[in-house]
Amino acid sequence: MNGGAPVPGASITFTMTLPNGSAATYSATTNRKGAATWNYRLSSSSPTGTYSAVAQAALTSTGQAGTKAVTSNTVTFSVQ
Repeated sequence: MNGGAPVPGASITFTMTLPNGSAATYSATTNRKGAATWNYRLSSSSPTGTYSAVAQAALTSTGQAGTKAVTSNTVTFSVQ
């Protein structure tokens, strides 16, 4: 969002879609190093199949730029 430089204070929304179609979301704010994380733990009752996860970031500027937004590539993984 800033030419590859870390951006503190950006709003991040993580979304994970479960194999049964339900979604889990988590909101975070980037730290001073521009990083935000979400730890999601599967349980023994979590559905098997393919999960997908994506992150969306937004930063509102007080200058002329307004709000900048970006979406990550979608990551998938399988649970058996």
